[in-house]
Amino acid sequence: MAVQLSLKSVSSSSFELLFAEILRFARQQYTEHDEAIAFVRKVGQGAGRPVFEVHTAINARFKNELDMVKLVCKEVWTQMYGKGIDNLRTNHRGVYVLVDNRFPALTGVHLDVVEQSDIELMMAFHEGVVEGGFQTLGFTASVSADLSALPACSFNLNITPKT
Repeated sequence: MAVQLSLKSVSSSSFELLFAEILRFARQQYTEHDEAIAFVRKVGQGAGRPVFEVHTAINARFKNELDMVKLVCKEVWTQMYGKGIDNLRTNHRGVYVLVDNRFPALTGVHLDVVEQSDIELMMAFHEGVVEGGFQTLGFTASVSADLSALPACSFNLNITPKT
């Protein structure tokens, strides 16, 4: 148990250091904020694809779109962030709202210390992870985060089949 805990700590801190370097690189490389966000989102998409591939190999059959979203909420989110989504809502027209009341990436973030543009850059990665995962499943997903009450976060997920 102690070995497993220490390995998780090492992998978590390694990710945090790598993530900080990705954000630093994006800020330095791109003068426009939108370009930096697009870069970080693409990195997130690349990270999301293999995570979803592993889970879809295990759960190969989905009855519908909602089953895929539930997979994200229960299994993928738990693997990536150590906890499942707290609430899932839908309008039954392809738009889902995934609510995480204590999103791990935001638990140490305070708006009075960190600039809004930096938080947007951070969240672009996590939005990209979900988008990349749905690309793996043959769908186009548009994800946006609502950060009105940190560390709570809601992700608005709009899914459309690829044409």
